[in-house]
Amino acid sequence: MRTDQLRVTSSHPAYSSWRREGGPLGLETVRRKMPGVQRRNNLITPTGISIPYLRNGEIQNYVLTGQICNAHEHVGGAVPAETLHGMEKVYARGELAADSFEVFRGKVELDGSCKSLDDYLRPFHVTERIQSSPDGVRQSVYQAIVWATRESGTTLHELRFNPMKRNLAGKYKLSQIIEASIEGMELAVERLHHLNVRAGLILCMAREFPANANEVILERAIRYKDRGIVGIDLAGPERPIIETGDLLKAYADLYRRAREAGLKTTIHTGETTHTGARGVRAVLRELNPDRFGHAIQAWTDPGLLTELCAGNKTLEFCPPTYSKEGWTPETLHQAFNTFWDRGVKFTVNTDGSRLMGTNILETVKFLLEKRVLTEQQITQTFIWARESSFLGAQ
Repeated sequence: MRTDQLRVTSSHPAYSSWRREGGPLGLETVRRKMPGVQRRNNLITPTGISIPYLRNGEIQNYVLTGQICNAHEHVGGAVPAETLHGMEKVYARGELAADSFEVFRGKVELDGSCKSLDDYLRPFHVTERIQSSPDGVRQSVYQAIVWATRESGTTLHELRFNPMKRNLAGKYKLSQIIEASIEGMELAVERLHHLNVRAGLILCMAREFPANANEVILERAIRYKDRGIVGIDLAGPERPIIETGDLLKAYADLYRRAREAGLKTTIHTGETTHTGARGVRAVLRELNPDRFGHAIQAWTDPGLLTELCAGNKTLEFCPPTYSKEGWTPETLHQAFNTFWDRGVKFTVNTDGSRLMGTNILETVKFLLEKRVLTEQQITQTFIWARESSFLGAQ
């Protein structure tokens, strides 16, 4: 077995050297430090790092030719716990110090106790604090892109984050945080240039913020739209509900301004029954975003599915998250295939890969093994992901 069939993950014994080597492990590091490591008979991605075994022809072709797009990934959930633990001591100055790494890991990764969206969002309060500095954001964006590329062959990355949740209530200027995120992205793309990796950043407004605070985030997104900021989002807890009140009209103006400035738009809605299909319909009619973050609850409303199809909208599905929130494979199969049968486009994404210890290929493996989607359907979601990407055609 060749040395280039090593599989390096965040739990690998050689992982600790990343800090000395300046980033995630390359093959030369593995050859030097772990010459006797066990090899696996896995496929080899364009990165030279192996991936979980997968024989499916069409999917295999997408992986090996570097055409995987992850359109929905949050920076707060995309950085390995080992990396965050080191960053915490430097950037958070030990404020979040735990008794041990395992205790810390429990604060930044999800376990079996996660049953709802509120449970899912809890670790973000920790990761966002650790990332709350220009250096923290720069390193987080860099690590998120490099790790996703090396672990799963993803070559088209759309990362999203809220800069106002990372500037320590004004200690840092929003421009410092945003520019640092762009620098991290550019460094990662430069390092992976031989793989034709592309990336863009989506600035998240917060559902729990007042509209005037979110307007500031929009203004910063417009300012940096020619430097790597490709779109805006509105994310956060689905309570209180904004979809059915007058507040939605204020966001209609913000989304209009974003489109006029040349930004792409998406929004978190319809992930839970709190907003449901009713919220998705309201957002579709009032905000008319390019894509929808989740919107899986729309599967219960045939009329809404017709509207989504007619509007050529693409939904960003995140199966790992839904599994954590209580969806069974059988219910996911029913929901996803309802969208499929009604001609509604959707993509397969990770949401917070390191938060849940997964990646895009592990997600595909889950969908196939649990018979949620077929190989043909998953391949089509890859096509839809690239067609609807905020990065545009290459």
